[in-house]
Amino acid sequence: MLIQWNASSAWFAFLADVLPKKWGFNGRNRRPPRDPINALLSLTYMLTLSECRLVLNERGLDPCIGFLHPPLPGRESFAIDLIEPLRPAADAFMISLLHDGMFNENEFSTSQAHGCRLNRTARGKYYACWADWRSQWPVWQDDSVEQPDDDEINEKHLRTCLRGLIDQVVAGWPTCL
Repeated sequence: MLIQWNASSAWFAFLADVLPKKWGFNGRNRRPPRDPINALLSLTYMLTLSECRLVLNERGLDPCIGFLHPPLPGRESFAIDLIEPLRPAADAFMISLLHDGMFNENEFSTSQAHGCRLNRTARGKYYACWADWRSQWPVWQDDSVEQPDDDEINEKHLRTCLRGLIDQVVAGWPTCL
């Protein structure tokens, strides 16, 4: 867990150095996020977690019994475990929103109680971008997962990626025990 924390800290320190200072990003924070970057990261990770939870439930697996994150009351450790290999793509999505100039500082509001959030109009833009982005996630490379044709790519493409990932994790369970 210490290695993961160190790697995460180094990544977010790097982002703080390279992202435009106008966003006020000094590193990862949450509950509530204090700046627009953290607001976008939190929303993106939450939506990715929701996709993981849906696929785990679809497969009949318990989202609370994980490998990387210890079980805690109310924590969906397995769903959180599945986010880890997807974080680089989630972070790339957030960076692409900034790089494409999708948002400006005026589209965020900050309050003591709720932290930094996208306003209503900006949320609509975000969700449209998310729907497009998640339809383009690469399918987890596995012989049991068929690459879709361009005509077949749809809003469930990320779930196809997750199904392949879950199938590989479940197949490896006997060797982990």
